[in-house]
Amino acid sequence: MKAISTTIQGLEEVTIKEIKEILKVKAKVLTLTKVEFATEETDKFNNLTRSSLNTYQLIDKLKFKNIEDIENKIKKINIDIKDSFVVRCHRVGNHKFNSLDIERRIGEIIYKKYKKRVEFENPETIVYIDILNNYCFIGLNPSTFKRNYKLRTNFLTLNSSLAYSLVRTVDYKINEALLIPFCSSGEIAIESCLYILKTQLNEKPKTKEKLKIITVGENIKNSVINSKIAGVYNLIRIKRLEMDWLDTEFKKNSIDKIIMYIPKKDDYSELFRQIRHILKKNGRICTLSTNKIKAEGFKTIKKIEIMHGIKQEISILRKL
Repeated sequence: MKAISTTIQGLEEVTIKEIKEILKVKAKVLTLTKVEFATEETDKFNNLTRSSLNTYQLIDKLKFKNIEDIENKIKKINIDIKDSFVVRCHRVGNHKFNSLDIERRIGEIIYKKYKKRVEFENPETIVYIDILNNYCFIGLNPSTFKRNYKLRTNFLTLNSSLAYSLVRTVDYKINEALLIPFCSSGEIAIESCLYILKTQLNEKPKTKEKLKIITVGENIKNSVINSKIAGVYNLIRIKRLEMDWLDTEFKKNSIDKIIMYIPKKDDYSELFRQIRHILKKNGRICTLSTNKIKAEGFKTIKKIEIMHGIKQEISILRKL
């Protein structure tokens, strides 16, 4: 069975790596945010994926010029419709139609072809029309991956799949000391912990062994609450700390990896001076920012441009 994983734009390779790890199969990028793979173990993948925004069974795909092209494709293909169905459309791009047009017109075609009952509340089959610019992916029964630990958020809170992808991009490994300044709602620390412990989505870790994951900030209340819900509060360290005190709190050359979300343009020269003091010689920093970051004493070794609501850049830095 073919399947699609929808990812954050620019982070498709993280999902390809995750598919290979979980399912031991190859995957490929079809277009921005769309990764295709073949499996009979969709439940297994859905329980373990942390980078996917959604997944669904792929029935067919096409490039189209107008809505009639999509209608004609639906008329030609066979779809396994149970006793009831509904059509849902997700659409990105500029088109002469909207999602409701697709749902109504495709729904009429399927109803006439299969004589099945339309059910909006609890359908047995969801026909999913996923449109991205001039690509259309026709699928069944999409799964989404909302985290149940995100009770407390603020304007700096990151999407959990993005937080996880930062952890994978910096190549964080167990037994490494990971520092997350500007803890926000704690999602980077939480996702780091759940990934390292191979925890299924929205399940709590079974171990009691504390990891070397530290997140700091001036306001830690949201991080404390969310980490308790996730079941990782006692496995990581959350500390109230101003960024001016990093080199006092942590010993020289004691940190392996650092992940930072830097949302605003500012002078971070003092912060990077302190980070240079506490980061190990072969350590790495992963930054996410909408602005170019000046990091004196560091070299950028990798850049990834992503789009998730707004355009942002992930940078991997090492000491000079």
